[in-house]
Amino acid sequence: MLAWLLWALLGLGVAAVLANVLERLVARVRQNHHSAAPSYLHAEQRRDRERRELATQADALRAQQGHTLRRAKREADRTSQLTVQRQLRQQQDEDFVRSLAADQAAAATRAAAQAAQEETEALAAQTASQLKALKDNLSPEPAPDAPAALTLALRLPNGQRLRRRFESHQRVQDVLDVMRVQQGSLEELHLVSPQAPDQPWQPSATLAQAGIRNRDLVMGVFVDI
Repeated sequence: MLAWLLWALLGLGVAAVLANVLERLVARVRQNHHSAAPSYLHAEQRRDRERRELATQADALRAQQGHTLRRAKREADRTSQLTVQRQLRQQQDEDFVRSLAADQAAAATRAAAQAAQEETEALAAQTASQLKALKDNLSPEPAPDAPAALTLALRLPNGQRLRRRFESHQRVQDVLDVMRVQQGSLEELHLVSPQAPDQPWQPSATLAQAGIRNRDLVMGVFVDI
C-alpha cells in the first residue's frame, strides 16, 4: 500500500512536472505564433505591394508601348501622305511642263503655218499682180489680113496648146510673155523650135530675125537654173 502510494505520489510529481513543461511549451508556441504572425503578414503585404507595383509598371510599359506604336503609325501615315502629295505635285508639275511644251510647239507650228500661208498668199498676190500687169502690156493680136501677121502654134511647158497671131517685127520675148500669161506663171522660159530644142532663140530677137514663119510650131521650155 505504501509502495503504491509512493508510486502515485511519484506519478503525480512527474505529471505536475510534465504539465508544467507542457504549459510552458504551449505558452512559448503561442508566443512564437503571435510574434511570427505579424512578420508573415508583413511579408505577404510586401509581396502584394511588389506584385501591384510590377503590375502597375507593366501597365505603364504597355501603355507607353501603345502610345509609341500609335505615334509611329501616325508618323508613318503622315510620311506616306506627304510622299503621295509630293509625288502628286511632281506629277502635276511634269504634266504642266509637258502641256506647256505641247502648247508652245502647237503655237509655233500654227505660227509657222500662218507665216507660210501668209507668205504663199503674198507671193500669189504678187504673182497675180505681175501677171495682170504683164497681160495688160501685151501687144494686141494683129488682124488676120495684116501684111506682117504670123499665126503661130504655141506649145506651153505644161503641154497646153494654143494659136495666136503676132507681127513679124515683134520680139521673141513677146511670144514668151503670152505663154507666161497663158500658163499663169512668171517662171523664165526659152522659146525653141521642135527641130532644135537645145538652141533657144534670143528673147531680144524679132520673129523675122529668128527665122520664125507663118504657121510654125514653137515651144516654150523652162530655163534650167
